[in-house]
Amino acid sequence: AILRACDDGRTLTSGSGMAARLGTSGQRRGTFCVLWIQRLALSPGTERRLRGSMEDEGLDPARLLVTETLPGEIHLDVKAQAHIFLDTPLYNGHVTAADALWAGVPLVVLPGEAMHTRIS
Repeated sequence: AILRACDDGRTLTSGSGMAARLGTSGQRRGTFCVLWIQRLALSPGTERRLRGSMEDEGLDPARLLVTETLPGEIHLDVKAQAHIFLDTPLYNGHVTAADALWAGVPLVVLPGEAMHTRIS
């Protein structure tokens, strides 16, 4: 399984498709991608839209893993379980991206022109 961590579910509801974000195009047989987001970053409406977008694209909404905010003493250990941190393009992860790097998780970011898209 490939676990992709993402800081902000709100920015996932705009732009290119969810299948592209989960890396399902060209996916090797037997691999399985999951998008992991903290509940703190999601309103109930955003979570419904994300799951709906997944269904619209033929993806199992169960591939969206939403977890509660974790206690400080274990949050880096838990983040270390991700295989890759996929940063959001419209507003970068800032401290969350730094936490991923501290946890040893590779960070992928598509920097934009504005400062808030280049923080990571």
